[in-house]
Amino acid sequence: GGGRRELGCRWLVVPTGPPFGALGQVTRSGNTVTVSGWTIDPDTSAAIDVHLVAGGRILAVHAADERIDVGRAYPAYGSNHGFSAGFSVSGSGIPVCAYAINVGGGTNTRLGCRTV
Repeated sequence: GGGRRELGCRWLVVPTGPPFGALGQVTRSGNTVTVSGWTIDPDTSAAIDVHLVAGGRILAVHAADERIDVGRAYPAYGSNHGFSAGFSVSGSGIPVCAYAINVGGGTNTRLGCRTV
């Protein structure tokens, strides 16, 4: 029984927008290219997908590798936002690009490109 009582109100700002991050290393050994980096989407603390594009091929990877440095810089999102993957290419002068795939408000983000 009894009446209602207001305990107070607070405004909460929830981050939103496109993903952000960085393309780290892009190395080539023979016909194998290895790409690494990290990404966070402010709409979720969960890991998101990254699309690696090279020579007309697209490789989807899940950015869930542990990155202690990222966790320290963005503690609200945790440390599991790194990615690393390798794939085959042929020829030379091939651009390799990484795109963070958005899960909420905003668009996909190009993390960077390198030529191998």
